[in-house]
Amino acid sequence: MLDERSFGGPSGLGRGGAPKRHIPRLSTRTLNRDRLPVPQPLQSARERDQGTVVLVAGAVGAGKTSLLSSWSAQLLARGDGVGWASLGREDNDPHVLWGTVLDAVRDATARRPGVRPLPAGLGDWDVPVDPDPDFVGRVASAVATTGDDIWLLLDDVHVVRDPRCLETLDLLLRWAPANLHVVLGARADPALRIARLRIEGRLAEVRDHDLRFTVAETASLLLGHGIALSQGQLATLHRLTEGWAAGVGLAALSLSTGRDPDAFLRAFASDDGAMAGYLIDEVLGGLSEDRRDFLLATCVPERLTVELAGRLSGRDDAGAVLRELAATNSLVTASTTGLSTHGPSSAPVGAGVEVDTGDGSSLARTTDETAGDQTGGDETAGAATAGPVDFPADGADELPEGIHEEVPERREPEDIGAGTSYRYHALLRSYLRARLQAASLSRSSRMHAETAVWFAERDLAADALDHAVASGRAELVRGMLHRYALGLLLDGRFATVGRALTRAPEDVRRQPAVVALAALTSLESGDLGTAEMHLAALARAREVTDEAAAVADEPHVAYEPLPVDRLVALAHHHAARLAGRPDPGATEVSATGWDSGFGAAFAPNLRDLELMERIQTAITLLSRGRTPEAAVMLESAMETAIRTGHDHAVMACKAGLAGAAAVAGDLDAMEQWALRAIAYASPRGWAASPKLLMPYVLAASAAHERYDLTRAGRLIDLAAAILDGAGPTVGGRTPRQGIDLDPEIIRGVRSVAASVGFALAEDDPARRRDIVTARAESIAELGPVTGPTGHAPLTAPLAAYELTEQHRMALMTGQLTVATAVEHLAALRPELEGDLAVMRALHALRLGHQAEARAQSSPVTSGLVVPMLVTATISAWLVEVTVALRNDQPTVAHEALLTALDLAAPRHGIRILLQVSSEVVDALREARGRFGKHEDFVDEALAVAGRAAGEERTLLADGLQGAPLLSPRELSLLRDLPSMLTVAEIARARAVSPNTIKTQLRSLFEKLDVTTRRDAVATGRRAGLI
Repeated sequence: MLDERSFGGPSGLGRGGAPKRHIPRLSTRTLNRDRLPVPQPLQSARERDQGTVVLVAGAVGAGKTSLLSSWSAQLLARGDGVGWASLGREDNDPHVLWGTVLDAVRDATARRPGVRPLPAGLGDWDVPVDPDPDFVGRVASAVATTGDDIWLLLDDVHVVRDPRCLETLDLLLRWAPANLHVVLGARADPALRIARLRIEGRLAEVRDHDLRFTVAETASLLLGHGIALSQGQLATLHRLTEGWAAGVGLAALSLSTGRDPDAFLRAFASDDGAMAGYLIDEVLGGLSEDRRDFLLATCVPERLTVELAGRLSGRDDAGAVLRELAATNSLVTASTTGLSTHGPSSAPVGAGVEVDTGDGSSLARTTDETAGDQTGGDETAGAATAGPVDFPADGADELPEGIHEEVPERREPEDIGAGTSYRYHALLRSYLRARLQAASLSRSSRMHAETAVWFAERDLAADALDHAVASGRAELVRGMLHRYALGLLLDGRFATVGRALTRAPEDVRRQPAVVALAALTSLESGDLGTAEMHLAALARAREVTDEAAAVADEPHVAYEPLPVDRLVALAHHHAARLAGRPDPGATEVSATGWDSGFGAAFAPNLRDLELMERIQTAITLLSRGRTPEAAVMLESAMETAIRTGHDHAVMACKAGLAGAAAVAGDLDAMEQWALRAIAYASPRGWAASPKLLMPYVLAASAAHERYDLTRAGRLIDLAAAILDGAGPTVGGRTPRQGIDLDPEIIRGVRSVAASVGFALAEDDPARRRDIVTARAESIAELGPVTGPTGHAPLTAPLAAYELTEQHRMALMTGQLTVATAVEHLAALRPELEGDLAVMRALHALRLGHQAEARAQSSPVTSGLVVPMLVTATISAWLVEVTVALRNDQPTVAHEALLTALDLAAPRHGIRILLQVSSEVVDALREARGRFGKHEDFVDEALAVAGRAAGEERTLLADGLQGAPLLSPRELSLLRDLPSMLTVAEIARARAVSPNTIKTQLRSLFEKLDVTTRRDAVATGRRAGLI
C-alpha cells in the first residue's frame, strides 16, 4: 500500500477539482487486505472486447471505501488510469451525475501521464441537461481511443436511485470498451442490470462476507495501534464485531487510549460511547422513526422469523419491514435456512452474513450475554488440543472396509418461518437491547419471556432457556430448566445449561432440583470439584422443598417436575465414578417404574432423565464386570437417543459399547464400535472431545493387535493430544481446561500409548527398556489395596491389560526382575488367576523351561481357569504350540495352533499370534493350506511377519527372545566393558579375583554369542543393555 504522501500534490493523485473526486487518503494504520487483491481485467470480458465491472457491496462501515482507495493506489502504481467519484444525493440528477462521471474520466487521463489524453474537445464537452444514450455512446467511444486501461471507481452508488440516472449508468456499463473498467461501491446491489453482467462473465464481486476481517486481520489492525490482546480477548472482540470493519476500527481507537480490554469488551456495545454514536449516526440515523421502533421491538431474539417479528412488534407487515431492512443492508441479513428444532446453536461469526453450522441449527447464544462465558463452550465446540494434530473432520475415513456408519433416522425438523429467518448484526442488536432495557426493564423482560415461550412452543430448547433466563422471571426459568436441562446435557450443550444456571434468579438456584441439575452439569463438563460442592450443599439442606405445585402451575410450559431424589442419586453415581472411588455397596440407579417403551404418556423431560439414568447405570454395570447387562442397556439407550435426537448421547452409547466389547474380549466388535463412535462424532464437531478418548484408545489398541502400527500410532496420538491438551495430573484433574476425566480412561491412554510406542521402537532397544522402566511406578499402583489418595484399584480388565503388557515388554527386553514384580502384583488380585498363569508360562518359556511353561498354561488350555483377557487364552495355546514343537510333537502343536486361530482370527489378533515364539511363525508357514476357514487370516499374519522380517524388526523375528538374558551381575559387568579398565582393575573394583571376572566374562560372551570384549560391547549397545 502506498504512503499517504502519494495521495497529495499535482504530481500525485491530484487534489484539484471537486472534493468528491478526491481519492480518500489512507491512514498509515490502514490494514493491507492482501487477500482482496487489486482487480485485473477479466479474460472473459476481454474476449467480448468489453470492460470489466467490479461490484463491492457491503454494509455500512464494512470497509468498502478503504478497499477502493487502496486499490486506486495500486492501480496507479502499475500504470493504469484512475478516476474516482464519491457519489451523493445530488447525483440523482442526470446532469450532475454525468458531470461527476465525465470529470472522473478526465482525472484518469490527467493523473497518469502514461495514459493517452482524451480526444481533442472531450475535455471541454458540456454535459446535456438530460444526457441521452447518444451522449453515453460518445463518452464510451472517446475512452476507447485512449487504448490504455482506465479504472472508474464510483463509491456509494446505492444513493443513486433516479431512473434516468440508473438507465444511463447501465448503458455505460453495457457499452464500456475493453479498456474501461468500472468499480462500484455500494451498501446493497444497485438497481442496475448486475445479473446480465454476471451472465456475460464481465462481473467480479466482493461481498460483505469477503470484507469481514478475519481473526488474524483483526489482530494485525490492533497491533498497528500498539494493542496486543490475549487469544481469548481477541476471540471475544471478533465475536462481538463479527469482523465488521467499523466495529474493529472503533475498538482499536478506544483500546489505544489505554482502556482495560476486559472492561471495554463488556461495555463495547452499550447504549453510550463511540460505538453507539456510530450506530446512531450511520445506521439508525438513516431510518425512519417507524423503522427504528420496529428494530427496538424485535431486537431480543438473535434470529427472527416473520411470525416471531410480528408477535413481538404487533405488526402485520413485519415480513415486509424485514425484507426492506435486509435489502438496504442496514446490518440486517436474511437467511433461507430458517430455524430448526434440532441441533446445537452456534454463534455466527460474520458481519451481516448468515453462517450455516451444517445442522440446521437455531439461535446462537447472544453475543452481548457471553462476556462471562469466554473460557468454555458447549461440547459442540470440541476440546482444546495440544500440538498440530489434525482431528478427522469426517470419521468415515477411520472405518475399515466393511464397516459403514449408519445415518440414524430422525424426526424431521419442524418447518418454522417458511424457511426464512433474519438476524441483526451483533453490535446493532446489543445496542438496541441496551436501549430497550434502559427505557423499560419490564418491557425488556416481557419481550424475553414472549420470545422464550415462542421458542418453547417450537421445541427450540437452548433458545427458550436462554431467553427465559434473560427475562428474569423465576417461574418461567424454573419451568424451562425442568423441561430442557437434561435434554440439553444429552445433546452435549453443557455450557448452555451452565450459563442458564449461573444467571438464573437466586431463588431458582437454591431449589434442590436445580442444585442437582447444577451438579450434573458440572460433572458432564468435567468439573468434579464444583459438582461435589453442589452435592455437599444438598446434603446440608434440612428439608426438600415440594416444587411440584409451583412448577406445574407455569402456564407456558408443558412438562413434569424432575424428581429430586433421582437427580441426586444420578449425580452421586457420576461423581463417584469420575473421582475413581465408586462405592462397592452402592446399587445401580433404578430405572424401574418407567415405561421401557418411552410412551407418549410420559413427559419428554422424564424420558430424558431415564435415558441419562440408563447410560450411567450401564457404565456402572460395566465397571463391575456385568458386561452382558451393560451392553443390553447401552443398546437400548442408544436406540432411544437416536429416536429422540440426542446425538451426544448416541456417541456416548457407542463409546460405551466399544468398552463393553473390550471387556468381553471381542476385539473385532470393540474396534467396530470405537470407530463408529469416532465416525459419528467427527462430522458433528466432537472429534477432539474428551468424551471420545475411550474410542480412540480402543481403536488404537485394535490396530495394535492387527500390528497396524501406523494406524495405531495415529489414533493414540489423537487420544494423547486430547489428554495433553488438558494436561492431566494427579487424580485426573486437567489444569488447562479444568476438566476432570475418568482415571481409568487416563490410564488407558497412557498404557496403550506405551504399548504402541514400544512396538514402534523396534530399532531402539534402549528406548524400549526406558518405556518399561518408566511404566514401573504406575504399574505398582495396580494392587488391590486402596492407596493414600483413597482411590480404589482399577477394574479387572484394565488392570489385566496393563499388567500383561508390562510383563510382555519386560520379557522382550530381558528385564526379568520387572516381569517377576508384575507377577507378584497380579497374584494379589484373585480375579486375574488365569492371566497370571499365562504370565508365568511365558516367563518360563523365556527361560527355556519347557515343562514348567506347559504346566503353568495347562489350567487355561484345559478350561479350568479362564483369564480376564482373551489374548491371554490365545497366548496359553501358543505356549502349548511352542512346547509341543520343541518336544517334537507336531500333531499336538497343530491342534493347539488351530485352537489359537479359532480365538485369534475373529479378533484380528495378529500381534499376539506372532509374538510368543519364532516356532509359532514357522508352524504357520509350514502348515499353510491346512487351516481351513482361517487361511486368509494366516496369510495376513504371515504377510505382516514377512514385512517385519524385511524391515529387520526383532519384535516378530524372535518372539519373546528379543534380548539376551543376563543376570544382574553379568549386566553390571557388561556395563563396565566400555571403560578402559583392565580385567585386574575391574576385579579390584569389585573385590574379587581376576579369575572370577574371567569366568563371568566367559559366561557373558557365551550368552551374547561373541568372542571379544569389543563385540560384547557392540552387542550390548544394540540390545539396549548399555
